[in-house]
Amino acid sequence: MFFIRNQKLFFLALLLSVVLLSTALPVYAQFGSQQPGGFGSQQPDCTGLCNPLKFGTLPQFLSEVLKVVAEIALPIVVLFLVYVGFLFVTAQGNEEKLKEAKKYLLWTIIGALIVLGASVLSQAIQTTVSNL
Repeated sequence: MFFIRNQKLFFLALLLSVVLLSTALPVYAQFGSQQPGGFGSQQPDCTGLCNPLKFGTLPQFLSEVLKVVAEIALPIVVLFLVYVGFLFVTAQGNEEKLKEAKKYLLWTIIGALIVLGASVLSQAIQTTVSNL
C-alpha cells in the first residue's frame, strides 16, 4: 500500500511544484501582433523595446494566464479528490483518520472553488470596467 509519512510536507511540496510549474510555462509569446494599434501592436519599423506578446491589453493577457492556470490546476484537483477518496477508504472507521480525510476534502474543494472562481471573478471585473 502507498503511505505518506509526512502528509503536510507532501502537500507543501506538491503546492510548491505546481506554483513553480505554472510560473515556468511560456505565456504564448510570439513576435508580431494581429491587433492594429493599442498596447501590444508591432510596427514593422520597431526599433525600440517591442512587445513580443500577442496580447494588446493587460486584461487579455491576464485572462489567458488564468486559462492556463485553470488547465493545470483542474487535473491536480481531480488527483487530490482521488487521494482524499483513498484516505476515506483507508480510514476504515477510525475517527481520527476520518476527521483528517474530511479536512483534506474541505481544503480540496476550497482550492477548486478558488481556481474556478478566479476566472469568473476576472471576467466580471473586466466587464464592469469596460462598461464604465
